Amino acid sequence: MKLGLVTYNLARSWGLETIISRCESAGYEAVQLRTEHRHGVEVTLNAAERAEIREEIYKALQALGDEQREAFVLKHVEGWSYEEMAEKLEVSVPAL
Repeated sequence: MKLGLVTYNLARSWGLETIISRCESAGYEAVQLRTEHRHGVEVTLNAAERAEIREEIYKALQALGDEQREAFVLKHVEGWSYEEMAEKLEVSVPAL
């Protein structure tokens, strides 16, 4: 089963860094950021504000260890299945 999170319910009071870390550790497949919540990602953000959000996401990824970051990118950026990831990373699926 693939899980996702919509920030208007559970995560409306979480900051962006908290959303990223909790979704990653819980194994959520995706997050939909909703407007007017603590994370501050709004459809009306200008280019500079969007760049700041991208920088926060980048910093959160850099804070991960190399193996965690590789697994995160494979899953959430490249869309690999857990089975594909386990084979590439030479670990079991539960280890992911």
